[in-house]
Amino acid sequence: MTANLAIAQLLLSIALGTVTFIAGIFRYHRSQQRRRGAFKFQAYLLWILTGLIALSSFMPLAHLYTEHLWFESLGHADVFWGLQQIRWGIFAVCFLIALGFMNINAAIANVLCPESREFRRWTHTQTFSFHRTVFCLTFIAALLLATPMLLLDDVYLRYRNQPAADSEPRIANREPRTAEEIMDGETVRLETANREPRTANRHFGKNRNFYLFSFPFHRWVSLWVQIMLWVTCIVVGLLYNFYYRRDAHTMQRVKRHIIFHGSMLWLLLLLVGGWRSYVHLWNKVYTSPLTQELSSLHGLFYVDFHLEGATRIYCGVLVGVGIAVVFNIFWRKRLLWYATLGVWGLSYLLLIHIYPLGLHLWDARINVLDKEEPYLQRHIEETRLAFELDTIRTEARVKGLATLDMITENAEIKKNIQIWDRRVLYEALREAQIQTHYDFHPYTDVDRYRVGDEYRQVLIAAREVSPEEDIVGWEPLKLQYTHGYGVCVSPVNEFIEDGFPNFWVADTPIRSDYDELSVQRPQIYYGEMTNNYVIVNSQRNINAAISRAAAQEAPETWERHTYTGDGGVPLGGWFRRLCFGFRFDFFRILRSERLTAESRVMFRRKIGTRHGDQLIKDRVSHIAPFLNYDPDPYIVISDGELWWIIDFYVTSPYYPNAQVYIDDTARLTQTQLYEEPDFKKFNYIRNSGVAVVNAYTGAVNFYAIKDDEAVMRAYRKAFPDLFKSLSEMPEGLKAHLRYPDYLTRIQAKMYGAYHRRADDFYHRRDHWLIPKEAYYSSEADQEMMPYYAMLKLPGEDTLEFVNMIPFTPPKREKRLKAWMVSRCDPPHYGERIVYVLPDGADVAGPTQVEEDINKATGQLQVGWEKASDVIRGNLLIIPIDDALFYVEAIYLQAKKQERANGDDTQPRRPKLEMVVVKAGASELASAKTLDKALDVLFLGQPATTVPTEAGEAPPTAAELLEQLRQNRVKNDAETEAILEQLLEVLSEDR
Repeated sequence: MTANLAIAQLLLSIALGTVTFIAGIFRYHRSQQRRRGAFKFQAYLLWILTGLIALSSFMPLAHLYTEHLWFESLGHADVFWGLQQIRWGIFAVCFLIALGFMNINAAIANVLCPESREFRRWTHTQTFSFHRTVFCLTFIAALLLATPMLLLDDVYLRYRNQPAADSEPRIANREPRTAEEIMDGETVRLETANREPRTANRHFGKNRNFYLFSFPFHRWVSLWVQIMLWVTCIVVGLLYNFYYRRDAHTMQRVKRHIIFHGSMLWLLLLLVGGWRSYVHLWNKVYTSPLTQELSSLHGLFYVDFHLEGATRIYCGVLVGVGIAVVFNIFWRKRLLWYATLGVWGLSYLLLIHIYPLGLHLWDARINVLDKEEPYLQRHIEETRLAFELDTIRTEARVKGLATLDMITENAEIKKNIQIWDRRVLYEALREAQIQTHYDFHPYTDVDRYRVGDEYRQVLIAAREVSPEEDIVGWEPLKLQYTHGYGVCVSPVNEFIEDGFPNFWVADTPIRSDYDELSVQRPQIYYGEMTNNYVIVNSQRNINAAISRAAAQEAPETWERHTYTGDGGVPLGGWFRRLCFGFRFDFFRILRSERLTAESRVMFRRKIGTRHGDQLIKDRVSHIAPFLNYDPDPYIVISDGELWWIIDFYVTSPYYPNAQVYIDDTARLTQTQLYEEPDFKKFNYIRNSGVAVVNAYTGAVNFYAIKDDEAVMRAYRKAFPDLFKSLSEMPEGLKAHLRYPDYLTRIQAKMYGAYHRRADDFYHRRDHWLIPKEAYYSSEADQEMMPYYAMLKLPGEDTLEFVNMIPFTPPKREKRLKAWMVSRCDPPHYGERIVYVLPDGADVAGPTQVEEDINKATGQLQVGWEKASDVIRGNLLIIPIDDALFYVEAIYLQAKKQERANGDDTQPRRPKLEMVVVKAGASELASAKTLDKALDVLFLGQPATTVPTEAGEAPPTAAELLEQLRQNRVKNDAETEAILEQLLEVLSEDR
């Protein structure tokens, strides 16, 4: 049950209860008047039914009460009730307007056509019955009309709290630069120059704030009013039809008065028709053009722009039709009625629909570029502004020579190159750090920490509670296995014995190798894998004879913990327990002797709004459902506690003249009936802030990063206590803010198309694509995703944490063209730079490198695949000075074994088999470790022939001689390989 459903059920119960109670009173009075027991019996039955309805309403009341307690415990009850007030206020207003308008028109018809005294004796009962039927129909129609308006809460919220018009964003007058224009090394910032507003920033006389905030309101309200008017016309028509057939006298009144009443409704329809025509015109800034070459775009183009004149002519026709309708009230010419009706319909068809098509066929298809270029250029500028591409800096880079000294002098970069893959680390965690009834999320998080004197990139994973399938009882699931425990932190490229990660934070009980990573509260009550409610601070000993104090004297272990925080909702007295019983488990919560008034109910513990590609509700989105949330929450250690950080965004599909982005990570429908998935679409996005959740207490705080963003200002005005400023965030948490890779991917995909001028765009020149890689595959068939790295950017002396993604040119997808870097560290947080290579630079792209890896390791992969699954990690591009280094790790994982019990969930830890490196135009080099691969690449040293496990010491001369002795019966090729390795070892010893 949801809050909306609970309120709807309550309203329905109140309505039904009121009707049955009043009906019972009437029946009882009638029984007193007529002294008939049947009426009294009916009255008692109706009152019993009223009591049952009242009892049934306790469940939605209990749900709303527990909802209020949950929001109150988080300090956001005002948000919950504010949203409900808006939502149900819209419903009530629309319902009353629709019901009132339809019944006022019904009353007008009744006044104009009253019952004749001569026929009243025979027609009164029939008339009363018909009026009652009409009222019921209008009541149902009003309900049906008002119900969809419940969905407009966010539209109305933005409309009512929209900022002033002068706060709208501006477009820089400077046109976007091409790659050729920045080859001289100039740094370009496209939004800096000339920020003054222009009249061209308006569309059909309306500014961007109108389209972002007011247009959605106009669109849906005008449609609702139009539908209500047509429904009213139907109701009035039914009434006049009844009056016309009721008696002869009324028939004459109908003929006389229906013209006046119908004309008034017609004038209202004309007025709304003019309103709708302008809504249709404004909507053109979102539609696809008729021009075939631009049909994939969304925005305002040549034909759409010229529709404004046709719309004005159409409104003039409506005024003329209205004047004719008014005069015809007195003239009463039936032909004039038909003529005005025909002119109305024909003008709508010709001016609004046929004229644009004719203009396209006759004019717009000739010299298309000349006509569409200014509109296309403006569309490009608006799209850049909508996706915040206008603030991206572009810098030229030249192809440099990669040397070993270049990377050894940047040791801090080398030690932060990510060799551990996120999913591979998950398997290592399940083998080395797993505990019964606990598990890790399959995708570990990437972050950075300052430990000692170093700035290091790490992988971090939370050990969350996940009871085994054989744990099915209510008490173990709800009272015992209530929380996860601790995190594991590992640097991204360090290995120890047997190829395991070098954990800086790990184990149970938790240990930390560095004070900066110490965790004082390792218990995790809120996480990515916690979906169900639990009750903490319950009696540990079920035997009532043993007091709780005595039970708590038992020593506390890492698994057994007495909750000391203020998370959850106190169970309290009998009324709260009753309400929670109705919501969760009635008899167990009411009867359990382990629950006390100090017990706390924790629910909505899920962190993360994605389940695969489907959108779901989590703890944070229940508080602020009007925001959009990043699909990848990440856990952070700060001040001895664990925190979840979730980036949130404000999006809109109503930014004018901007291209639509389809988010393939956010599926709206969960049904399989649709052939095409229904993904979320928007043409405006801003990373306006972050939500922070304490993993122990569940406390949620929203911090606004972009205070000056227009939509965010509207939400802050609506809920002033919901958002805190970034200055209020603790410094320990602020140090872990990162530019979200979700947004980097969106902006990179849009920038690849919208970095061009209109002429290049139209001719499909210089379109940059995101290359493909062979991630968890043998072929480069998956689009690269943004990845985090530690780099020194050109002109900077300090190491910083960045998010980056490369670009390749069209038709040369195997070459590298550019790469985008999103900076994560202050004071440069949020800055994005695109480094562009010159057109003549012949730099291999990721797809080419993946093919080279396949060629170099083809025979090895055939041998590997016989006994193992080959796992290709992410291909990383690491810029150092003027050189580019490609690094990819290859893992081998034992194939799944068929087990008698059908259990295939046992850990199969992949082991690092090879690190492949390429630098500049050099050939590929591979070895067991990154350092050895670099030696092979630059010094020409051969890679180890006899494989060793990652992290193991190389074999000694004695060990190699023993292998040679045992290998005498084997083939000569293996013997030769061992002799070469023995020679290498002896040379090093000498």
